[in-house]
Amino acid sequence: MLRQLRSPRLKTALWIGLSIIVIPSFVVFYGWQSKAPGSGDFTPQAAASIELPGASKIEILQPQFMRAKDDLRQEVIRYAAVTDRPIDRVAADNMLDTQFVVQRAIDLEILKDFARRNGIVVPVDEVIRQYQRQVPPEQRPMLIAELQRRGISFEQKVLEDQYNLLLERVRSLLIEQTRVSLYEAWIHYRLQNEKLVLDVARFDVGDYLPKVEMDEAALTRFFEENRARFRVPDQVEYNYILVRKSDLRTSVTVTDDMITSYFETHKEDFRSPRLARVRQITLLKPQPAEPGASEDDLTTRIEQVRQKASDLRQRIAKGESFATLADQANEETIFPPREDEGTTDADAQTTAGGYLGLISETNATAFYGDEWTSSVFGLSPGSISQPIETRRGFHIVQLEELRPGLIPDLDKVRTLVRERVVDEKVGPLFEDMGQQIRENAARYTSLDKLAEVTSLTVQKTGRVDRTAQFIPNIGLLGDFREPIRELAKGGRSEVLSDSSRHLVIEVAEEYPAHDPELKDIRAKVEAAWREERAREMARSAAETVKAAAKDPAGMQAAAVSAGTTVTTTQPFKRSEVATVVGPVVDFETESEAARVGDVVLSTLGTASEPTGYIVWRVVSKEEPAQAEFAKAIHKTVQQLRERRAMTTLHEYMRDRRAEFAKNIKINPAYR
Repeated sequence: MLRQLRSPRLKTALWIGLSIIVIPSFVVFYGWQSKAPGSGDFTPQAAASIELPGASKIEILQPQFMRAKDDLRQEVIRYAAVTDRPIDRVAADNMLDTQFVVQRAIDLEILKDFARRNGIVVPVDEVIRQYQRQVPPEQRPMLIAELQRRGISFEQKVLEDQYNLLLERVRSLLIEQTRVSLYEAWIHYRLQNEKLVLDVARFDVGDYLPKVEMDEAALTRFFEENRARFRVPDQVEYNYILVRKSDLRTSVTVTDDMITSYFETHKEDFRSPRLARVRQITLLKPQPAEPGASEDDLTTRIEQVRQKASDLRQRIAKGESFATLADQANEETIFPPREDEGTTDADAQTTAGGYLGLISETNATAFYGDEWTSSVFGLSPGSISQPIETRRGFHIVQLEELRPGLIPDLDKVRTLVRERVVDEKVGPLFEDMGQQIRENAARYTSLDKLAEVTSLTVQKTGRVDRTAQFIPNIGLLGDFREPIRELAKGGRSEVLSDSSRHLVIEVAEEYPAHDPELKDIRAKVEAAWREERAREMARSAAETVKAAAKDPAGMQAAAVSAGTTVTTTQPFKRSEVATVVGPVVDFETESEAARVGDVVLSTLGTASEPTGYIVWRVVSKEEPAQAEFAKAIHKTVQQLRERRAMTTLHEYMRDRRAEFAKNIKINPAYR
């Protein structure tokens, strides 16, 4: 796989949608500053550094750190997509521990170096040309304003998109080189779609807490054995002055005249995208051949599909029904979101005759790409396109209706317009407030005096850990974390600013780390002891039931003796276990190995801190139908290819990290 990865030949990569490049616009035509106002300087302290052969020393500064954080977030979401276990961005963010982000930043530099050495490049001009193709001239002022509002310079955004596209090309090449057999696809599909019925007996830790009897000797012994667990770390109390940008919104007055004036000046900002009502015939591209087959074989099979699409187009031109041919030949299984008004859920799934309904220009670009969008939206209503090649296949499209983008009445977007007006007014207020605080902070060392002259209030935190990344009321520290950690008692920070806050903070009191006595933290220790004891009791009860579950009757009798019951689930897929049974640890692996009649004891919650246990017996397993698998082959194969590509990518970067371990230095503060 890695030998294939090192090949300098690169096929066209997939643009992953407007999320990469929609916001940037034609600032290049208007000029741009090197840094947007209020964007703030990057911290000079490197999180890590790496020296690679033939390259100069690379430091992981804030731009690389933030890029790595976004890449890690996207990977979590990509993994959720290919495993059919959706996860939202908030949940993804919660997984982004600092040390993982730094590690990803190092991995990305290794991958970037790999691309450089193997001739995979993305010129800046290519990124700009992509902007030019996607953003019509009348929409450029709106996008420029949006970019400014976000505090991002055009140069920064171009470099970010250039970097993202480079990584996407490497990933795309990996996916193209990945092989998946029909048997492997079936095993994967069966694992995802097989339906299970279980008999379940549940033992929640919380149900056993009231049954725990106090034992002073056991409590004392538990405390002595776990002193390190209850050690109090270095703690600090802070005094601070804080100005939030969001708090200034209430001080802004917006009149109807302001709203009307803004709307009249920025009408194009609110124009909806064009809509196309279409029918489509899609012939999917063949997957790469099995190992050992030549690249020419794949090329030949693609050309056969291209010819088949051309033949279908000729048959339509000669008078055959587009809808009839679509029902006969269509291979599409994934469809873009519709913009149809008043459709029911059933209507929304209707694709008879190749019908796709109304598709917005924005969704079309994100789903099919530029080639498809420009071709279809360039058709005249009633006409039929020539075969359009995309990464997924060849598409013949019949345009039934084309609706122009409309500017809504002011009343329909009044709330949005008002928010834009407030944004325009709050920005300067926030900047002026920051400048005022900075000027006075240079004159006055006293936080109380600084608060007095700026008409602000000094606030105080409770005790927080010295290494905390979050302080109540202040929020996530982000780039403020290091300057705050370096403060000693009586020390005051400079004015710390980001896109939403101005903060001046000082250490009011320090509390050194220490081992507390049991009497000082008795409630905390007792709660932990009771929970551990309840966990032991729940586990013991579950083991007793499992041992007695030789048959359904034995399992039911043992469960009743243990104070619970056995329930039988409705048929469910493995991906649904959390909602049907609960958060079962390693359920996919255990349920795949278990046969009908087998009894298993599983943990709920996490392996390190179980919230309970379940004993479950497999009542039945129902495999998905082969006909359904046939319809889902393309999607299943793509999921497997993407998953394997991700694994190969991780293995490559892991091997390179090991190879150059001595050349990688990580700042201890980021470990």
